[in-house]
Amino acid sequence: MIEDNHATLKLTANDQLDIQKGAELIIKKGGKLVLEDQSQLIVRKKGKLTIEEGGEYIVQLGASISSEPKAKISGVEDRIEKAEFN
Repeated sequence: MIEDNHATLKLTANDQLDIQKGAELIIKKGGKLVLEDQSQLIVRKKGKLTIEEGGEYIVQLGASISSEPKAKISGVEDRIEKAEFN
């Protein structure tokens, strides 16, 4: 999934987005990712999250981005939680 040209992907309260193996979420210049309070973005093993230069992301208090081992995340400056899944 690619967000650009002023497109916004917004997760609201209690929403969860899983980026599975082989899938990628790319936020390009002009695109925006917004995680509102109590939403969650999970990058699974071999999934990818890329925030390119000029892309924007907002993670509100109470929202989270987490990743499994071997997930690829780039362009995100905040600390990402390493999640453990059974």
